Amino acid sequence: MLEEAYTLIADGKEEEGTEMLYKASEKSVLGYIVSQYRMHESDAKSLLHDAILIIIEQINQKSVNHITKKYIVNICRNIWSNDYRKGLTRRKRFNKYCEEKQNEYTDYLNSYDILPSGLDNADELPTEWNKALRAFTVLDEKCQELVKMKYELELSHKDIATKHHSLNTVNSSKTVLRRCVKKWTELLAKMNQKVYG
Repeated sequence: MLEEAYTLIADGKEEEGTEMLYKASEKSVLGYIVSQYRMHESDAKSLLHDAILIIIEQINQKSVNHITKKYIVNICRNIWSNDYRKGLTRRKRFNKYCEEKQNEYTDYLNSYDILPSGLDNADELPTEWNKALRAFTVLDEKCQELVKMKYELELSHKDIATKHHSLNTVNSSKTVLRRCVKKWTELLAKMNQKVYG
């Protein structure tokens, strides 16, 4: 089935080949990824999706001439390893950024005397904003980028799909962004449970 998917993609029938490649990979690789990397099935599906996009690009560039289960697993492993390494430094940078923004916000509130009655300075305000930023840091780089593109830069899904190298349709942009926002809200809920629960 993998070879058949390869042939379809190589012959220009990318949509049909991609669907077949994803179905074949999901059956043979997904369970392995979940157990090997101890991740949730939704995260494993996202990882597999990224790997498939890379494989399709490689087929189109003719840099690969066949696909095996082992090849797909290796690409997943490489993506996971890179994301893990990047995540460590990214979290440090983002935590520093959060701290700077929190300080700016605190200074702003203190300088304009707009604090609610009973509070002496902005450090006493609830930290929901800071929690949301900290939860954001845990998201992978792709999710952070997509959320920023949609909600900070206010790009349409069509613009996101054309600007982001791993997304090739408006529907994939919507799907991946929806998953990212869901992950973000779940992380925030977990953080709130730890604080209030």
